[in-house]
Amino acid sequence: MKSSTPAAIALADPPAPCRASSTLTWPTERFYWATLPPGIIRRDGVLSPGATELARDQIPTPMEQLHAVAILAPHTSVSGGNDRDSRSIVCMIEREELRTLDSGVLMLTPEAIPACVSPQGMDAPDPSRLNLLTGEFEPRAIRSHRHRRAAIVLGTIAISCVAISLDLSRRAESLRRAARDDTAAAQAVLARVSGFGVPDVIALERELEQLRAIASPTGRAPSFDAPRALAEIVGAWPSDAAPSVAGALPQSFSVRPDASTLTVRTPGAPASFLAAWKTPAGWTSAEPRVQSNSQGGVDGGLVTLELRQVTPNAPKGGEP
Repeated sequence: MKSSTPAAIALADPPAPCRASSTLTWPTERFYWATLPPGIIRRDGVLSPGATELARDQIPTPMEQLHAVAILAPHTSVSGGNDRDSRSIVCMIEREELRTLDSGVLMLTPEAIPACVSPQGMDAPDPSRLNLLTGEFEPRAIRSHRHRRAAIVLGTIAISCVAISLDLSRRAESLRRAARDDTAAAQAVLARVSGFGVPDVIALERELEQLRAIASPTGRAPSFDAPRALAEIVGAWPSDAAPSVAGALPQSFSVRPDASTLTVRTPGAPASFLAAWKTPAGWTSAEPRVQSNSQGGVDGGLVTLELRQVTPNAPKGGEP
């Protein structure tokens, strides 16, 4: 891609080797100049390989023999509006000339930027931004200074990381020590509660006391024999010979330690079934719940009986 601004090229004789100096400023005619359209260069510095190809058509010398740097320069649009973009100014010089410079030279810049590459309607950029001693031609002193500064920064970061690691390690050790103390305290409490860690004689005494409490009749809770309770209640069912019991059907039967429940559907009046029912021995009967169901002149209903087993110390129950 060829720039719309013609390049100003100076073909001066190569200079003699330079004396040691920190900064050199050479005339504009000793450099090659070119421009690049906006968007190619993002920041000042050595010209990238891709941008070098765009500047090749503006320079009569092979680009391989030149060292090029570029800067961004504001540029007013051709339409005359107020819009501004950033074109690039490229400054180049032959590599052989840079190799002849003294090692004490730290900066090489042009005296000025030619008008043919300066932004139209804008002040020319500062030529000191075009330092040719960059990239592979960066002075050894500057490179060493940058490396030392980077080493100092990295060393500071490393020391900070070590200090933080030591602090975290101390905190972790403190937390582990506190955890060990808490574990030892918890184990001590469990040993006192469970009997572990006490003398053998005391532990044996405690075990004997537990066995005596289990073997003693007063230390045992009364047991409940569900099959026996069921057999006793079923054995108290009235004889089918009684007219009031014939056709009575059990609906549900529940046997529990606290109370047993029997629900019976009677074909006749529930009172007739209750008259024939006898509470089994060793049981008490609560007030029965009766639900009559007389339809079409036929008596019938549900009878719910709640029975409780009498403990040995409780009085025996009577009939409903």
